[in-house]
Amino acid sequence: MKIHKPLSVAVALLTVAACSDSDPRPAVSASNLSVISTALPEGAPGEMPSLMFRAVLDVPQPRDVSINYSTKAESATPGDDYLDTAGEAVIRAGELEAFISVDLLGDAEEESAETFTLELSVLGNANLVDVTPTGTIANDDTVCDTPYSYTENPWRVFGADPLNYAHRGGVIDFPENTLFAYGEVAVVGADVLEMDVYQTADNELVVLHDLTVDRTTNGTGRVVDLTLAELKALDAAYWFVPGEGTPHDRPDDAYVFRGIATGDAPHRQVTAAKISRYLLWKRPCSVFPIT
Repeated sequence: MKIHKPLSVAVALLTVAACSDSDPRPAVSASNLSVISTALPEGAPGEMPSLMFRAVLDVPQPRDVSINYSTKAESATPGDDYLDTAGEAVIRAGELEAFISVDLLGDAEEESAETFTLELSVLGNANLVDVTPTGTIANDDTVCDTPYSYTENPWRVFGADPLNYAHRGGVIDFPENTLFAYGEVAVVGADVLEMDVYQTADNELVVLHDLTVDRTTNGTGRVVDLTLAELKALDAAYWFVPGEGTPHDRPDDAYVFRGIATGDAPHRQVTAAKISRYLLWKRPCSVFPIT
């Protein structure tokens, strides 16, 4: 009796190959994909700012989602107002977003805002929510020859003086968005303490102007991605220079408040109690009640 071993091996291989074609994993529901309309000033002659469209999924996918795009003129003119662009943006497996960049062409003409759209197609397990996102090129060229005219300020009450707003607690006078700054400007007579509020990764509200901590602190990253404990560990006066704000190119001895909040400057501990790190929203509200 002859045994055909090569044939039996071939049959086994075919069987394995056939079995491997079937995917035992359950089907994944399609995500909703939005490419968000956006706007940007056109810039000055010679400038080419990039207008960024954000493509975002409502839930991540286990495989890449590819977005093919091309620009389409509306009131804007390709070659004069923006560069005609086509390409592919990829939202990687497990991630939620990608960006589509279109270069604008700056000019000095005073004109109305102009628009273009993106034509999109998707490869992957996602459904487009908005199939024609719009890019708006905002005019930033205004002729400054309008005759001056005066009208009575409607916000003045019975002839009272205008209110004095302390923007972020006085951005060039004190380390902005700190209790120290708000306390000092209150002492010198500020009527209003202006501040911006953001939510942290652990759902606390903090007082800060920027979306990121990079400009004012010794840290880096977005506020929304950091916990309150991580924010409080930073030095909110790290880059502050009195009379200038937060330049990053001065000699080390120009940063006179650096290290006080974190305890790294013991020779200046006399003011350490006044220098706050990032403010929890309820703290300025308790110190300066809203009436």
